[in-house]
Amino acid sequence: MMIFNEPVSIARSKYEEELKKYVDGVKYVNDLVGVMTMGSIGAPGLSDLDVICVVKDNFNKKYSNKLSVNHLDKNIFLHGPVIVPESMIGDLQYLIYASNLTDTDEVELASKVSELSNLEKKNISLAYLVDFTESRLVQYAKTKQQGKIDKRAWMTRLWSYVHTQNLCQYAEIKLSENSCKIIEDIKNLRENWLKGNPLNNDYFLNIFYRSEAVAKEVMKTACKESSIRIEGPEILSGPCIFESRNKRIICSANISEPYSLIRNLKIKNYTVPFITTYAPLEYAVHLNQYGSPDKCFQKDLTLTLNTNKYNNILNKRSKIVYSHSLFLKEKNINYSMGGYLGMPYDSSNPIIQLFYKGYWQWIANIKKERLFNGANNC
Repeated sequence: MMIFNEPVSIARSKYEEELKKYVDGVKYVNDLVGVMTMGSIGAPGLSDLDVICVVKDNFNKKYSNKLSVNHLDKNIFLHGPVIVPESMIGDLQYLIYASNLTDTDEVELASKVSELSNLEKKNISLAYLVDFTESRLVQYAKTKQQGKIDKRAWMTRLWSYVHTQNLCQYAEIKLSENSCKIIEDIKNLRENWLKGNPLNNDYFLNIFYRSEAVAKEVMKTACKESSIRIEGPEILSGPCIFESRNKRIICSANISEPYSLIRNLKIKNYTVPFITTYAPLEYAVHLNQYGSPDKCFQKDLTLTLNTNKYNNILNKRSKIVYSHSLFLKEKNINYSMGGYLGMPYDSSNPIIQLFYKGYWQWIANIKKERLFNGANNC
């Protein structure tokens, strides 16, 4: 495995400068309500800035590019901001896992984010464990498929297992001693780096490979617990396949542990990655509760769900994620982070769209694994 992008220490003041530069650059953008940050800068050089921009619901798409972070330090802004319409700010916790929200100017926004009840926190944490962990399995697959690893990026991702551990506590899921030991090793790896010790590549890779076992355990355990909490789940007797433009999820009782694979499909001059995630059958129950965009999507989001039930937590989350996705699409905002539900429901990549326009039926019929012949399309 080739390792690149060795992390280097960054002065905390540099984070403050870049944040000020961003806020000063966007505060006069029409239809912007205000800017928040989330998370904290616990390890300058490894930590990144997470920014949330709240805009008016009638945000004019001609200003869409003005909220981008592309012109700023890529070592501090590892990804784009989260752009959220003002009407959705109260339900932000259903869209993304947002902790330590902080206002950046005189506009009070953090206080408008609704506090979760203990039961809501327990249930939404479980939903995030399922969704986040599946996305992490895809990231492992992508890195191994490429044969190279971004050390800085993965040091940040590895630290996210500390947040996973917290979510497990909120969701009342117990991790094995082995997973807890790996997370402790991740903490020590970061602590040693903060002390100025070099990151040994062999030790780093050792933790990288071992950490995937944590993701697999969390995914398997969380899927099982999710299916238990869903009231009146459909009884699934066989494998289920979920498919979209560039991804397939296969759920089966014969899959002992979840994992993802990525194949590069070449069409003429284009190379298109196709993701396949293999998961326990219980994951199908979770995805079925989310529903598909045409079944659960509401353009005018009006939610009166009783969030005391886990089913309603998932229903509310799916509606918010889909509504947010449509908002971004309508406003021509293609750099914002959004909610993740496991199955992509849209693609702004013209190459992907071109590829699937001509080869969708071919991809839909790929069933190389004999185990899944005749599987149900859930």
